[in-house]
Amino acid sequence: IGGFTAQVKRKLEPGCPEEHKLEVVIEQTARLEGMVKEMLDFSRPLELHRQSLDLKDLAGRTMEVAASLAEQHQVRLTNDLEDGLPLVEADPERLQEALINLLNNAVQASPAQGEVSLSAWRQGEEVVLAVSDHGPGVSPAQRQHLFTPFYTTKKEGTGLGLPVVHKVAEAHGGRLEIGDNHPQGAVFRLVLPLGN
Repeated sequence: IGGFTAQVKRKLEPGCPEEHKLEVVIEQTARLEGMVKEMLDFSRPLELHRQSLDLKDLAGRTMEVAASLAEQHQVRLTNDLEDGLPLVEADPERLQEALINLLNNAVQASPAQGEVSLSAWRQGEEVVLAVSDHGPGVSPAQRQHLFTPFYTTKKEGTGLGLPVVHKVAEAHGGRLEIGDNHPQGAVFRLVLPLGN
């Protein structure tokens, strides 16, 4: 649908009144493609392709991907990774997908001119990747359902973002934790074991 619509749009004269309608079709088709991808990603068993990862490098690339949405929402992204982090044996695509989900959720929960931070540190034999925001936070009632597929508090969304992150964390032998970001907001911690 998206491909055919884009072909028709290219044949229109510039400024044609129908151009906007086709742009809406293309945007909504992309949104539906994203929803179907999320559903497929969640339903398939995860196959991990582990390799030694430099978390600073992965975080930098992930922030670049999240920058567009942050700019649209007028939210500032900051990156605060501890120096000297050990390499982690993980699947780079799956880990980046999980971090992008967390960053996008944090950006969408943040007020304009707010800040979303990605930080990481070593904690014993684990490494913690944390995404924090200054939005409304997550109530105790919401926390009970956050990893339930299709549960969402957003008008748009499939409710699969956090369940996918949870699945990625568990596939790596880790976990996903939720906390409060004082004085306001939420922090999601993706905890991964070292030496797996």
